[in-house]
Amino acid sequence: MTTDGTGAARSRVRVVVLTSTFLRHQFVANRLAEALTVVGVWQEVKAFRPEQAATTRDEAAVLARHFAERDASEETYFADDRALRVSPGAVCRRVPPGGLNDPAEVARMVAIAPDVLVVFGTGLLRRPLLDEFGGRLVNLHLGLSPYYRGAGTNFWPLVNREPEYVGATVHVLDAGIDTGPIIAHVRPDIAAGDGPHDIGN
Repeated sequence: MTTDGTGAARSRVRVVVLTSTFLRHQFVANRLAEALTVVGVWQEVKAFRPEQAATTRDEAAVLARHFAERDASEETYFADDRALRVSPGAVCRRVPPGGLNDPAEVARMVAIAPDVLVVFGTGLLRRPLLDEFGGRLVNLHLGLSPYYRGAGTNFWPLVNREPEYVGATVHVLDAGIDTGPIIAHVRPDIAAGDGPHDIGN
């Protein structure tokens, strides 16, 4: 262990965070940087536009309301995380969708010699990233694997009336979709009046 400028204990394990750009992603990156030696943060800009999935005006309205409520909820929980708060020497990069798999970005990651990469909220990771860091990628998946994998994994359990399957899985990332060896499961404490976004946040 080492200490940072504030005297707080910090792990010597060198961590790169691979995440996205929403407030919840920055929140996780900032919490990791408080506890660990974060030497880099790569943020992949989200390309998914949920409103494009609508086939009717009613569907478009439902989707718009759902994602507006999600954004408002993130403001409530994570407003203090509008900016990354990592060590001054840390590498911070924003990349386009799929950019984490770009060989040039992978080379940048290799150059800062991380011991582990923590993944939260990115698109699918592929070669050469998986080959370079195999066994050293730890994913925070919002959803309880193996029950719910992929996207919307804390939405569908509520739709399916299975709130016991809402939660998060920490697992080693492999080439499958949320299939790597599980390190831990966590579940939220759900209180009366919690909406789906409160539970997710």
